[in-house]
Parts: sequence; structure tokens; C-alpha cells
Amino acid sequence: MKSLYDIYKQVLSLLSGNSREIAAIAMKLTFAFLSFIIIFVVARISGASVTGDYAFAVATASMVSLLATLGLDQIAVRMIGGDLREGRRDLALAALFAVARTIAPVALALALILMVASPYAALVGASMEAMMAVSVSVVAFPLLRLAVVTLRATGKILISQFLDGAHSVTMLVGLGGMILVGDGTLSAALTAALYSTGIVFSAIIAWALLYREIRDWPRGVKFEGRLLASSWPILIAAFCHSFTQWIVLAQLGAEFGSAQVGAYRVANQVVMIIALMLTTIESLVNPQLAGDFRIGDIQGAWRRHRRASALMLVAAFFPVLLCLIAPHHILGLFGPEFGIATVALMIMSAGQIVNVLTGPIGGMMIMSGRERISLWLSIAGLITAVLLSVALIPVYGLVGAAIAGASATILRNIAAYIFMRRVLKVTGVD
Repeated sequence: MKSLYDIYKQVLSLLSGNSREIAAIAMKLTFAFLSFIIIFVVARISGASVTGDYAFAVATASMVSLLATLGLDQIAVRMIGGDLREGRRDLALAALFAVARTIAPVALALALILMVASPYAALVGASMEAMMAVSVSVVAFPLLRLAVVTLRATGKILISQFLDGAHSVTMLVGLGGMILVGDGTLSAALTAALYSTGIVFSAIIAWALLYREIRDWPRGVKFEGRLLASSWPILIAAFCHSFTQWIVLAQLGAEFGSAQVGAYRVANQVVMIIALMLTTIESLVNPQLAGDFRIGDIQGAWRRHRRASALMLVAAFFPVLLCLIAPHHILGLFGPEFGIATVALMIMSAGQIVNVLTGPIGGMMIMSGRERISLWLSIAGLITAVLLSVALIPVYGLVGAAIAGASATILRNIAAYIFMRRVLKVTGVD
């Protein structure tokens, strides 16, 4: 049994890295909380139906925006960061322009497709107006991501992290202004428009700051790398995660309407606060795991995994317990309409227990160089979510949606843990 002092030492060990990275993670948690506040404000003022229309529109825009990045935002970090480490700012600039030229027309095309397809939103009980309003963000978001990761590669970690979530601040300010000068109500289309405005504004600021960084970089070098050959596994894995959440919302909306989508989204937002705490801990331990695998210290990696798992347990214990014993009271804070998601919140919270028990297993898989296995597990999770959504949501509604969404995560984590335990066997790990 670990003492509180042991856990305290583990916390200090995990937080002993770069102070800028710790500050960036704290900023990430802050922006996640602001996103939670946005949903809370919309839910309290406008109810479940408007919340559902807004949530589905944003989920759709986020998924399409992810496609528009083509996975190249992560490739850009690797290429530009490596070039700058070698002092080749000319190559870094060439790589930046090559990525921008690739994703910009794709983003514009996908935004137009989403706008044209907006009238079909009614097929899944969503709002055409909200969908049209968020389509603008599809153009800006990939360019924002590119600017953010480039600034991060140049060492501007805090600035890049702020810009990554600055649209939440812009949106909250906009919501406050609309409430003060308006009639006290919010439509899904107006809320979605505020979301797009925040993304566009953040993208403009990000590129203005990036221009100050790169304006003196030497030009004239031609980029000769292969972008998409490296990015497609990253894109597919990320898309599977995004599409898993989207398909649950779409099926729920098609069967029961936007009010049920709103209730589910609020319950999911509560759980995502817990999930983000766990992924934050994972992000802290990932660099150390990478070092363990680089020197072949498998036993040390599993020891670090156990310490991080213990920290995850401490961080998640009381929030999960609260969601399990008082879900109706939590959802009641958003309004009486959201009480219908009580059981769904309990199911999704229980799913986080698996995240805790398996620990930072996703990080172990990636840091040990097993990206392809992670990709196949993501695809398996997506297939699970689709099949369960089709089978359970028409019959069980919100409960079926919660089971479908949670099952995909549970499958990925348990399968990853079993795989890693079999591949990385070390005497004395247990």
C-alpha cells in the first residue's frame, strides 16, 4: 500500500520537467475548463435542444477540420523542429510553406462541401443554420493548427498553447456580450457563429505572430520531402477517435432529436474533464517513457507506468465517485432537461475507471514505436462504436449512446494493455 508521502514524491517526480511545459499543460486544463463553462452557459440559457444543435455542429466541424489538416500538423512539428535544431531555417521555412500549400485548398474545399451539405443536417435532427455557421471554421482551423505547431517548434511553447485555446476566451467574451445586449437567449446558429469567429480570430493572430518569427528566415530552398506518405497513419488514427464521438451523436440525433444530443453532450463534457486530467498526466510521463525505451530499460518503463497509474487514480477517484453517486445533481446544475442523461453519465464515468487501471498505455505504445498497432486499435474502436450505436441507440437511447462511446475507449485501452504486457515482458515487473 502506497503512503500519501510516496504519492507526493511521485507527483514531484512527474512534475520535475521543463517549467514551460508544466505551464503549457496548466493552460490546456484552463482552456478545457473554459469550454466546459461555454457548454454550461449555453445549456442554462437555451436548454437541451439548442445545446444539442450547437454541440453537433461543432463536433462535425472539428471532425472535418481534422481531415483538412491531413495529419500534417504533427509532421510539421517533426520536420520544422528538426530543421531548426540543425540551424537550417531555410529548410524549416520551405517545409512550412509546403504544408500550408497542401492543407489550404483542402480546407477550403471541405468547408464548401460542409456548407453545401448543411441542409441535410435535418436527417440527424441537427440545425442547418448552425452547420453553415461552423463551416467557416473549417478553413481557419487547419491553418491555426499549422501556425501553433510551428510556433511551438520555434520554442514559443506558452504562446502556442495560448493560441491553441484562445478561441474559448473569444467565445466566452462574445457570449457575455450577446447576453448583456440581447434578450437573454441564444440560438444554436449564433453560438456556432461565435465559435467560428473565435477560430478565425485566433488564426489571424497566430499567423501575425508567426510572421514576426519567420520574416528573416532565408528563402529560396525547395522542399523535396514526401508529406502525405508519413502523415496518413496519424490522420487515420486521429480521425477514428473523432468519428467515434461524431457517429454516436449523429445516430442519437437521428433517432431522438437534438435535445437528447444536448443532454448526452453535457454528460460527456463532464466526463471529458476527468479524461483530460488523465491525458495530462500521460503527457507528463511520455517524454520519460521515450527515454526509457531509447536506452532499453523496459522494466523502468513499466515501473514509471505504475507510478503514473497511481497518480491517475488519485486524480480521478473523487470526480468519478461523484459522477457515480450524484449524477443527477451534477446534471441538474445545467438545467432540469439534462437529468435524462443520469445513467449515461454514470456509464461514461465508469468507463474512465478502465483508463485509470490501464494507465498511460497509449503513451507507452507510441513511445515504444508501435504506432501502427495503435492505429489498428483505433480502427477497431471505431468499428465497435458504429456497430453498438446502430444496435443500441434506437432501443436504449442515451444509455445505448453511452455504452457505444465508452465501449470503444475500453476496447482500445484493454487491448493495448494486453498487447504491451505480452510484447514487453520483464521479470520482476509485476
